[in-house]
Amino acid sequence: MKETTIYGDEEGFHLTVRPSFGGDGFELTVWRRNHGTAGFTVFGREKAERLAAFLYEELLPEYNHQERQQKIEVQKIMNELAARPKPKPVRVAKNAPKIDVLICPECSELIPLEDVSDERVYECGECGTSGAGDDARRCDQCNKFTAKVSETSCPECGGAMDDAEKAQAQRATDKTTLVQVEG
Repeated sequence: MKETTIYGDEEGFHLTVRPSFGGDGFELTVWRRNHGTAGFTVFGREKAERLAAFLYEELLPEYNHQERQQKIEVQKIMNELAARPKPKPVRVAKNAPKIDVLICPECSELIPLEDVSDERVYECGECGTSGAGDDARRCDQCNKFTAKVSETSCPECGGAMDDAEKAQAQRATDKTTLVQVEG
């Protein structure tokens, strides 16, 4: 069972035609840099060679063009990312007081205890839609009554806060950003 390389070279794209393992036809395999990417059996060596020639001569130029275009697009994105200014690290004063906060399970925001909303969170048992406040007592999607899932909600995303994890944080020097205290 001798393998015959029909088109290409070892460094790039090439096709091979060889007798199939079952002996009932010829296996046509498409290779890219010594890695087979597809193999299928074609009945008749002449048909397999015509198919290999078509793939190599007609479809390969289009494939290579698309691959080059993709590399250009990726390079553009990489250049844009490299040109973006680096964000300044958040600074915390050494003597900044520690504040008790809750970590929202939905959006992961640090919420001071006094900022947690007293609005209840409701969830529809039919479609799963959830919302906060008295307007959420009836589902907007299916017009069914909803069930209460939490007594408090996140002021940022409206998620349920009853099971939120407690942590400690410090205010950054910009007075608005909270930074979680490790340990």
